[in-house]
Amino acid sequence: MSLVLGVDFGTASVRSIVVDPHTGSILGSGEYAYQHTPLYPNPFMVRHHLEDYRLGLEQSVKDAIKEVDASLIAALGLCSTGSSILPVREDGIALLDLPAHRSNPNAHIWLWKDHTPIKEAGTINSLIHRSHPNYLSRIGSVYSAEWYWSKVLHCLRVDPELFDEAYTWIEITDYLLFLLSGKTHIDEAIRNISAASHKALYDGGYPPLSFLGELDERLIPLGRSLHRSTVQPCDRRSGNLSGEWAKRLGLQEGITLATGALDAHFGALGAGVGAGTLVKIVGTSSCDLTVAPLTSHFSDTKGLGGVVEHSVLPGMWGIEAGQSGVGDIFDWYVNTFLGTTHQALMDEAATLRPGQSGLLSLDWHHGNRSILQDQNLSGLILGLDLSTTPAEVYRALIEATAFGSKVILDRLQACSVQLEKVVLGGGIPMKNPLLVQIYADVHERPMHLAECEYATALGSAIASSVASGIHPSIEAAQKAIVPPSTRVVHPNEKATAVYRRLYPIYRTLHDGFGVADAAVDLYPVMKELLALKSGG
Repeated sequence: MSLVLGVDFGTASVRSIVVDPHTGSILGSGEYAYQHTPLYPNPFMVRHHLEDYRLGLEQSVKDAIKEVDASLIAALGLCSTGSSILPVREDGIALLDLPAHRSNPNAHIWLWKDHTPIKEAGTINSLIHRSHPNYLSRIGSVYSAEWYWSKVLHCLRVDPELFDEAYTWIEITDYLLFLLSGKTHIDEAIRNISAASHKALYDGGYPPLSFLGELDERLIPLGRSLHRSTVQPCDRRSGNLSGEWAKRLGLQEGITLATGALDAHFGALGAGVGAGTLVKIVGTSSCDLTVAPLTSHFSDTKGLGGVVEHSVLPGMWGIEAGQSGVGDIFDWYVNTFLGTTHQALMDEAATLRPGQSGLLSLDWHHGNRSILQDQNLSGLILGLDLSTTPAEVYRALIEATAFGSKVILDRLQACSVQLEKVVLGGGIPMKNPLLVQIYADVHERPMHLAECEYATALGSAIASSVASGIHPSIEAAQKAIVPPSTRVVHPNEKATAVYRRLYPIYRTLHDGFGVADAAVDLYPVMKELLALKSGG
């Protein structure tokens, strides 16, 4: 009997689970909340401390294996948010671990939602549209400030001395697997195709040096380091666990380490993604993922977050979109303005009928990932009056994320992506039944709930079971490990009828504030919201 470990590094914590790869049973779990996350006056700057990841890995794995025979664990897989990158030396030492850089935020992990490189993203987009249009279909026509090259170019501009000390920049997923394997030269690190292709313009190879030289010739040495690296999908082995880390984790030396991936991509695996199935991983942000055969042709990919080969399921197109803020928006509202709980607001908001508040919100508190791909946007709440209650605002924020999600699904279908089923995964759908019902009502389709609350860590376990040879393919591992979804929430016809009226108003605001030169008339918006509030 063999067991596998799955590890998920999220935005706020790391979670590890032990899985029986033959039945999908979860035999143990552990979680560690990050303790050292630095805070900065600039709200766009979001960095993490590497020590949290090392401590979190050690503590969560030890907790997960307490009740099992650790000698049975044959493989470990892990994933993290992305693009979440850090600078390292040629010998693999992170610059953050050097005394000279311990207090330098630019030596920390640049988290996915760090939006400081908005100007650099603009520079990259200008170059792509001018000289390299071959990248447009892979990135949905816009390169994001959240992605790899935007961040390294920003560091080069604001901290050239630190940039010059780095031999390369690497996704935290790939760096952790490098550490676990005991390799000693960073060129030996395996780069995962999930992050490389969706975030770093990998297309059978990283961007040519000529492209990087047009951005800034000082990027060329970094480009050379990437060109020497190996990039591969999640069903391949990235290495074997070193003796040092085996002792630290309480595992057997030499067990298989699977190649990593972006956390949402592994969450999609753990929630049962496949052709025709869209998985929405809903947490601090949301990521929408589906796959299609490589023989598929898409009419247009504008507005999507990436359409690339082998990134989610090897041998398939991986198709990604998402929203920059979901749970973060709810937490911002509850924690910043109110002395209450999500549960209390949820209970009160559930008693309201759609449209009753007269409110409409734009869910752009952290910019817009899809379909506008513009981080230089902000949130909005329209329709406030002297009778507005906290629960009404809370419901309007949930509805805004549902409308934003529907914009994405509409765009996917316009791009000829076939969708037969939507599965909600991640922490929020498990805790917030009101959100699930509103999503069903707004989308006018059933919402299936991922059966496993640890879907992302389960995806890591799936990858490790294939990399170690327990299963022959990701699809075979999914069949054995992923529990079928039995919880389905259907749309309420009365609510859906109201949302059919609200959604076009949302699109008016969406296009009016988010689309340059959009011909929209804002005058009727307040009148229509007031009519809905009065029941008209």
